Amino acid sequence: MDLYELGILGRLLPEVTAGVGVAQPPQFHAEGDVWQHELLILDYLPANPNRQLVWAALLHDIGKGPTSRKPRQAKARIRFDRHYAVGAEMAKTALRRLNFSNHDINNITWMIYHHMSIDDLPAMRPSHQQRLMGHPAFADLLELHKADAAASWRPNTPHDNRPEFPAIQKLWNQYQSQAPEIRQPSLKRDLGIDGNWLIDNFGAQLPADNSHLIGVILSELDEIYRNQGIKDKSFYYQKARQLLADNSVQPS
Repeated sequence: MDLYELGILGRLLPEVTAGVGVAQPPQFHAEGDVWQHELLILDYLPANPNRQLVWAALLHDIGKGPTSRKPRQAKARIRFDRHYAVGAEMAKTALRRLNFSNHDINNITWMIYHHMSIDDLPAMRPSHQQRLMGHPAFADLLELHKADAAASWRPNTPHDNRPEFPAIQKLWNQYQSQAPEIRQPSLKRDLGIDGNWLIDNFGAQLPADNSHLIGVILSELDEIYRNQGIKDKSFYYQKARQLLADNSVQPS
């Protein structure tokens, strides 16, 4: 007898056992329903995984039940639109119920929310890549991604080994090899551009209640810096002046 057969798991984590009988598209999940996938992914985790990774794996697809949508056409497939977002919120509720720390909850739900988007990492803008890889749980997210793929069997294909993702792994290795200050570019640290710099240079043009506008402008400048790496301070001066003149950034 196991925890599921005894009914204990259903009492502790009904979100997980709700995956029993939730069908998945067979062309991507020959292993069976969501419940079978939830069990299999645990077998494909690396040796001695930490607690956050184990719980993220167990809960990563609990959003599939509430978001399951059957195909309306013969060639269509079962869909689980935004199950990652729904699952992250459900996991947050479950982990709070089990008295997990806020630190654990934040990292586990972050992995659940991003367990699909990591596929797009090589095509992301540098700023988005840095934000994703800069998260303290990214290494675990990569392991979750590999285990998730291994536990998603396709018909007539071998499923004995965990797949690799060379493009993602290469980006991760490059990121890890960089110095911390290169990993996380900072306008304030690298060029001295912050709220005080804006006030010093454009104080007369800023409204009395300027906190919102300063935040918007700094966010725009930071996005440019992360994506393009331009280190000419005069460039950001001109860009800030343009943003101030743009009514679209004015507070609503």
